[in-house]
Amino acid sequence: MFTLTDTVGRPSSLGGNPAPTLVAYRNAFESCSTAGLTLAINCNGLLGVQGVAINTNSDPAFYACGNQFQILLRNGCVTTSLVIASPQDSVCVSGYVITRFSLNYSSALRPLIHGCNRVATTQTGAVRINWAEIENKTAVEALSCTTIFGVTQLTNGVIVTGYGVGANPGTEQGIACTVWNSLQANYDVCGSFGVLLDCRTSAAVQPGVPNRRLDITATGAAGIDWGNVENKTTANDLDCTTLFKVHSVDNAILADACSAIFSVQRVVDPDTILDKGIAQPAGVFAWPASVRNIMGWLGAISSNCLRQTATVQTVRLRDDSGAVATSNLTCEATTVHRGSFT
Repeated sequence: MFTLTDTVGRPSSLGGNPAPTLVAYRNAFESCSTAGLTLAINCNGLLGVQGVAINTNSDPAFYACGNQFQILLRNGCVTTSLVIASPQDSVCVSGYVITRFSLNYSSALRPLIHGCNRVATTQTGAVRINWAEIENKTAVEALSCTTIFGVTQLTNGVIVTGYGVGANPGTEQGIACTVWNSLQANYDVCGSFGVLLDCRTSAAVQPGVPNRRLDITATGAAGIDWGNVENKTTANDLDCTTLFKVHSVDNAILADACSAIFSVQRVVDPDTILDKGIAQPAGVFAWPASVRNIMGWLGAISSNCLRQTATVQTVRLRDDSGAVATSNLTCEATTVHRGSFT
């Protein structure tokens, strides 16, 4: 509500042509809007008493929280006497600031509960805290630089009994004594301090199967079951290790010193190697060639059937049922030239 008066202070009617309206400015002159503004003139028949209604929900983008607003009159004038004799008997009031307000910007801190509009403070202005009303106390709450006195029990924590009795149970020393003098069963919640201390911190090595023991030597070396070593299909190095009485080593070659195991087929005695059969070649070998393929070719060319014409020499299969390889011949007066077998 606001009241307009004439020059001598008497309530005066608001009128004019064009008719008076309202405009809202946000943050001084950032932007303006006429949305949601209602002007009531001479409310309830009271001369000069005007009413303003503001519906901020009519334009939420303009009437956004965190801003200040001013409501101004646009157009309009008031009379300077009860009877208007001439245009000079009225005063223009366009541009008058009617009211100011803010939305969540500069208002005082207010509680959510109506009527509870007081906050208890200390003499130095600090807000008092009601610990029972702090939310989410089940989560970890840090009280930095704060001393807590008289704690007898912490939920989900260490139980300290008999505050002020014995070896200072409320201190670091007291808590340590309480923990070390307690049974592990008191801390056997999965992942708790007791379980971690027993199984991961300083406990002995435990086997995967309960009640089994690790075989170790007199000097503390662990015994190894070669049959249970993982990934034996890959190359395993035994650097600087001597192997005794090895009859056969699968996929390996043995070196003399600092022996390493490399991928090959099998190491056996020489007689076994020499007695190993070589298949008849189906064609001439290509470089690079293995010893097996070279030996097979030499055996074929020295014992199989050979056919020769004036221009071609052919190595045949042992039973003369087909050709193994051929080469071209060139005959001159004193020289016969044989090309490569293909």
